[in-house]
Amino acid sequence: MKQLLDEIPGREIVLQVGAEGGSLTIVRYHVSGEKWQFAIIRDESTLADFLGEEDKEDLFEALDSIATFEDAIALMNKYPWPNLYPLVVHPEYANRVMEIIERSGNPRAKDRWKDILGSEIPDSGSG
Repeated sequence: MKQLLDEIPGREIVLQVGAEGGSLTIVRYHVSGEKWQFAIIRDESTLADFLGEEDKEDLFEALDSIATFEDAIALMNKYPWPNLYPLVVHPEYANRVMEIIERSGNPRAKDRWKDILGSEIPDSGSG
C-alpha cells in the first residue's frame, strides 16, 4: 500500500506530524475530476532495526478512500497527534488544523504549533 500511495499522481501532503520513530500523515489526491479524497499514513518503519521480525509487521498502515478532511482527522484522532511535532501543514488547511489544536485543550501544544506554523496562521484576534 505504501508504494501505491507514493505513486498516486498529484498526491499532496495536507498534514504531517512526527515523533521519534515515526510519523502520521494525511495526504489528498484527486479522484473523478476535481474531487479530493484523503488517506492517512502511519509510518513507524524507522523502528524496524530495533524490533524482532514478528513486531515489524505493524510498522506501516495506510487508510485510503476517506471522503473528507474532517473524516481523516476523526480517524487520526485515535492517536495523540496534536501533541506530536508538526512537520508539514498545507496552507489551505492551516486554519482548520489550528482550530483543532486550540480545541484540544493543551496550551503547550497550541503554543508549539503557533510557533512552528508562524505566518501560515492568520491572527484570529483571540488570545
